[in-house]
Parts: sequence; C-alpha cells; structure tokens
Amino acid sequence: FPDDMRKWHEYTDWMPFIPLILFITLDKGKNLLQFLFLIGVVYVIRFIAFSITILPAPSVICECEWETEPETFLRRMLNILYQEGCNDLLFSGHTSLMLMSTLFLIHYCLDDSVIAKLFLIMYNILGIILIIGTKLHYSVDVYLATIITTLLFFSFNNIRFYSETNSVNN
Repeated sequence: FPDDMRKWHEYTDWMPFIPLILFITLDKGKNLLQFLFLIGVVYVIRFIAFSITILPAPSVICECEWETEPETFLRRMLNILYQEGCNDLLFSGHTSLMLMSTLFLIHYCLDDSVIAKLFLIMYNILGIILIIGTKLHYSVDVYLATIITTLLFFSFNNIRFYSETNSVNN
C-alpha cells in the first residue's frame, strides 16, 4: 500500500464502532451478554499474545515511549493495557471488534436483508484494507484477528445451538 494511506488512520479508529452501535441498537439487549463474553475472550487472548510476543512497529513513524526505557514486566503490562500503539500487535483489536459486531449483526439482527449483509461485508473489507494500509498493523495481525474472531463466534454459536437443542429434547 502507498505511504500516503497513513492519513486515513483516524477512520480506522472509529470504523469498528459503527457495527457495534448498530448491533446494540438493533439487538435491544437480547444477545449483548453473549457479545460481551465473546469479545472479552478475544481481548484476553490478545492480552496473552501481547505479553508473550514482541513485534517491531510496522510503521517507522511510530515512536513508543517504553522502548527508550528499560523493559520490566510492569512496564510491559502497562504498555499492553495502555495500548501505546506500536507493539500492540499479533492480532488487531480493531478488526476483532468490527468483525465480531458484524457477525452478531448478521446472525442475530438481519434476517433476510441480503443488501444489508453485503454492505456489512464490504464495510469490513474496506476496514481491513484501511487498517493494513495505514501501516499500523501487519497483514498477519488482521488475518489472525479474522481467524480467531470468526472461529470463536461460530464455535460459541454451535455450542449454544446444541445445548438449546438438547434442553428442548429432554
């Protein structure tokens, strides 16, 4: 991607919140606990990944405060929680939030609206391109976020479906 895509960085910060707000609005709280549980699992996995892996910043523009100081366990945990934005990699939280919100929207809120579903898929593809293009994440970060988020969503929904089916049959 060209270097001038960095100017689109502001859009990647708010793009994940549009599907989230749509989901919260349309769902009316029916599946909010499941959403919070799954996005919480995603962020726990992210936290573990950050704490055991250090990748160099994908952009030469990024200057992390903690890289100039001696690294300690506490400093590293603060960086993970504070998200200084240079080494918070391995998989993208922006992609995870945007995709999880979209999956919940498509699965629980949009019944037969093919146009709305296609729009959301295109919106996610645009978001992914911008996240990679602004050079704040490696492409592998977005790829892993997509795989982990999708697997968690469908695994959870399969478990939920089978548990509801078994409780109805008993």
